[in-house]
Amino acid sequence: MNERQAEYLLLEYPAMWNAMQERREQILDASGCGEAYHCGMGGGGGHSDRTYKTAARLVALDEEKFLVRVVREWLSVKMDPADRAFLLLLWRGRSPAEIDRRDGQIGSARQRLKRMATSLIQFVGRACGGHGPAYAASLRKFRPD
Repeated sequence: MNERQAEYLLLEYPAMWNAMQERREQILDASGCGEAYHCGMGGGGGHSDRTYKTAARLVALDEEKFLVRVVREWLSVKMDPADRAFLLLLWRGRSPAEIDRRDGQIGSARQRLKRMATSLIQFVGRACGGHGPAYAASLRKFRPD
């Protein structure tokens, strides 16, 4: 993960989390009630192909959700409370330039976002059982550059 990807994750986290939750609901709703398990003619039952497909989709979704979950953990454990208010402003549509004007410090919002991204990169590396940024950089890309 590089700085740009970390910033993207930070800025788009609410939308990404909601999209993942919605996709999970859609997968579960598509499996239907009671259709996932059916009995055969001989009285022996077994899982249908539909159950397998649902499970496979949920496993694939869980793999995609890994980085989003790590960001969620970082937000609740590692993030500075002052940065939380800053990030909420960004999530609510304020631009870094607007925040700079409000605070009277040009460029401080961008530097703050970079510092947060660096902290996230280091946290992702530790969360993966790796060794900080070097391990985090080896993770597969979740979004093309």
